[in-house]
Amino acid sequence: MILRAPGREGGVMRGGDERVHLQISQRGEKMLPAYRAMVVWKDLYTVWGGEFDWTYGALGIVSLSNELWSMRNLDRGAAGPSGEDGAAFLRYVLLNDGVVKWHPYTHPTFGQIEIGGTKKTWSRVPPSFLLEEECHRNMAFTLYHADQMPLLQLSEVLMEKMDDGLFKVFVTVENRRLIPTRTEQDVINKINTPDLFLLKGDNVKVISAGRVTDRFSNRFEAVERRPERVEVPTIPGIGVVRVQFVVSGSGRFTITVDSVKGGVIEATQTLP
Repeated sequence: MILRAPGREGGVMRGGDERVHLQISQRGEKMLPAYRAMVVWKDLYTVWGGEFDWTYGALGIVSLSNELWSMRNLDRGAAGPSGEDGAAFLRYVLLNDGVVKWHPYTHPTFGQIEIGGTKKTWSRVPPSFLLEEECHRNMAFTLYHADQMPLLQLSEVLMEKMDDGLFKVFVTVENRRLIPTRTEQDVINKINTPDLFLLKGDNVKVISAGRVTDRFSNRFEAVERRPERVEVPTIPGIGVVRVQFVVSGSGRFTITVDSVKGGVIEATQTLP
């Protein structure tokens, strides 16, 4: 199982965050044979106070939990009916390694009895010869999950000359991974600080700035104060954010994008 929150019916999972969890889980289904992407309360059972209800609900983190191993791994490609995934596999695949032969035993209360049968642990963990594969696949899925954390790239810096010695500076940042810099849960509950776009230069003054909401009509949301610092709620997964600065002056200036989850990236430019 590849499990995700919420653990109880009515628990919190924002729509956009649910899509990110599902996309990562569905890739995991392809990496882990017989594993299924599941919502805990709906597909398994109710959990009160589960760990990833905390990591997602309180910390805004994209969190998944794998239940390792499945009997179906042994049944891959089997020609017989699914009911044979018990005794037949014990005998022919595990070579009886999953059973204890029936044998006499002296019980302190009941005297002479027989004990034996299926080992209680063999269906809960992989047989030894499949352990390496199981660990490798889950490791690969965990690395894939980690690789989908935000990866920011300053993809474009454009300058446009205006009248009265002013310039427009357009900054475009791309997130090349599935997970946004801040999940919807993070943004709504203000768990982490917003992403920051900063412009600074010794001889450059920022007159106004804001986030571009429509690059084709050049609409943007102007900041009310401190125009050299534009706060952006999030940079979406496989998405872009564009910010516009109006500046005056001359010489070199530095653009910095500072994100708690996306890291810090910088670029230096010169006003013409």
